[in-house]
Amino acid sequence: MKKTIMNTKYILLAAILIGFTACSSDDDSSNSSEVLPPLTAGTANLSKYVSIGNSLTAGFTDNALFIATQENSFPNILAQKFGLAGGGAFTQPLMNDNFGGLALGGTRIAEPRLVTTGGSPIPLESVIGPVTVSTDLALNNPSGPFNNMGVPGAASFHFLAPGYGNVSGLLTMPRTANPYFVRMTGTTPDATIMELSLAQSPSFVSLWVGANDVLGYATGGASSGGPTPQPIFDGALGAIMNSLDGLQGVMGNIPYVTSLPYFTAVPYNSLDPSDPTFGDQVPLLNGTFAALNGAFEFLGMPERSIVFSETENSPMVINDESLENIQASLFSVLVGGGLDVPTAGVLSAQFAQSRQATEDDLFTLTSASVIATLNEDRFTTLVTAGVPAETNAGRNTAPCIAGRRVDQDRKSTRLNSSHIQKSRMPSSA
Repeated sequence: MKKTIMNTKYILLAAILIGFTACSSDDDSSNSSEVLPPLTAGTANLSKYVSIGNSLTAGFTDNALFIATQENSFPNILAQKFGLAGGGAFTQPLMNDNFGGLALGGTRIAEPRLVTTGGSPIPLESVIGPVTVSTDLALNNPSGPFNNMGVPGAASFHFLAPGYGNVSGLLTMPRTANPYFVRMTGTTPDATIMELSLAQSPSFVSLWVGANDVLGYATGGASSGGPTPQPIFDGALGAIMNSLDGLQGVMGNIPYVTSLPYFTAVPYNSLDPSDPTFGDQVPLLNGTFAALNGAFEFLGMPERSIVFSETENSPMVINDESLENIQASLFSVLVGGGLDVPTAGVLSAQFAQSRQATEDDLFTLTSASVIATLNEDRFTTLVTAGVPAETNAGRNTAPCIAGRRVDQDRKSTRLNSSHIQKSRMPSSA
């Protein structure tokens, strides 16, 4: 496949340019009679195009797969243009509606899509009310074969995994099957993605795999697991490429995942003093953190101090697992400085590995929906710890993140997770 890529890499570019020119209009009548050269595929055989990949190939959008996004998937758009130069039919495992979501025997196993009303993405049902998830793996799977073999969530090694599309694998914990691939396997539930792709005898393929080998880890905040180990990734990709040997096609590269809007849309300094739920409390917050900041200074860690501005946006406060855990020493210093034991216990536990975020920290898009909202679990914990509910609810609030900070070995970048909420804090007085 590699040699063929060098000869056909401009096919995709040509197809995209066709799409742009087809949508454009020109008021210059002198061009209206221009005779365009006939389209040609050159040396490429586009009669049987099969696309192999993951969610990027399937058309997964808004945290779901649904008909409209499948129809706008890049392979479907390419196939339409390929059809102008000898390309054949292109079939996709279309979902049953534009709500998204999946069910198994009437029980939801994947939620409907997200939407936006101008702010952060929110669940569709929070806008239009309850919907019926009509795509049911036990009732209405489509019949293949499918030219679009994009399977949302598939990592490199999944393309070679038998049983990845067997519905029985959804009934085990952890799951060994992918519900989107279950819809595609039909009477051969243990066939692999590559087997079903090659069984169609494609004349031309597109391959775009590897994103989920790091993306899932990153979108989860890099707080557990890790990217696919390099030897496994190399072995899987090598086996996939070997299976495509001799075929014409193109292969997509994987961008740096931390450059995606999912990690760049939420600023590290999202605490806006013009927001009355935050700004009105800044003086009280700074008063609360005065004792804590004094303890950080005493311990020789002034960089951990937390101060909020009354005139400019302030950085969020994050829990950084790469920092030394100073809970015991912090507790001792706070008590020695005159704080009562319950308050010192709460502060030392919550801020033992904390600091304010910097521009090097990345916050996932989903964090936007919880910034400056009450962390109910934390509120309950504080009340249980002895903080009076009336003080807890009516006085000081402090932004807090249950976050992680790690080195992403394969990309040499820094990634910080973000589940940001505002938890009520007791007064330092």
